[in-house]
Amino acid sequence: DRLLCGGGRVVCPDCGLTAVLDEYGRLSGLPASCGIATVSDWYEACAASLDLDVPLVRACEVGTTDEDGYMRRGVGEGEMRLDREVFRFRGHVLGKDVDFTIPVGRLTAFPITVADHVDVYIDGQLYYLSPLPDKRESVKFTAYLDRCTAAGLCPTPR
Repeated sequence: DRLLCGGGRVVCPDCGLTAVLDEYGRLSGLPASCGIATVSDWYEACAASLDLDVPLVRACEVGTTDEDGYMRRGVGEGEMRLDREVFRFRGHVLGKDVDFTIPVGRLTAFPITVADHVDVYIDGQLYYLSPLPDKRESVKFTAYLDRCTAAGLCPTPR
């Protein structure tokens, strides 16, 4: 779920896998058997570990635009859920109950601010959804949706 980076090194604190990252995005020092040579490979390996039969569910903090059109952070909370069929949010935002779903077949990607939130725009309203307790898990929602696309469950971007 997380990587520690610094000084040109990338470390998975859970399994101990460690690599050196060069200026071209290539990794060295990993066992050849892992098949990871670039940052993209590492992302793909992590995405491949997500099971599409297990929904991705996280509590989340919400940011959205207020009645004056200004983006406000921390103005709500709820739960975000993604499975192979639908993305759903249920929560309380700016004093109101909010509940919406988007069929996965209508999604092609989640715009994301890595390590913070995914963007969802629905019914004329923009929402920043930040997974809790670790906002870095926002990338899991992107990876899960990428897996859905690869499985033919989402339209292919043109």
